Amino acid sequence: MLYAERLRMKRLEARLSQRALGEKIGLDQAHVSRIERGERVAITVQTLVKLADALQVSTDYLLGRDTNPTTSAA
Repeated sequence: MLYAERLRMKRLEARLSQRALGEKIGLDQAHVSRIERGERVAITVQTLVKLADALQVSTDYLLGRDTNPTTSAA
């Protein structure tokens, strides 16, 4: 399950609007909003990777498997 609050926090830290993040990953603002509100709990791996890349964090961080946003599996 995606940790929606982590996604929102990192988006705000990156000074991106939902619309700007959506444009970076190929989704619309409404879709990003639903993910952040936890209404879209099942997202594709492709979307997860795009979100992590756009926010410069690891997928494990967004999934709540790691507390360090920049740790990545080798």
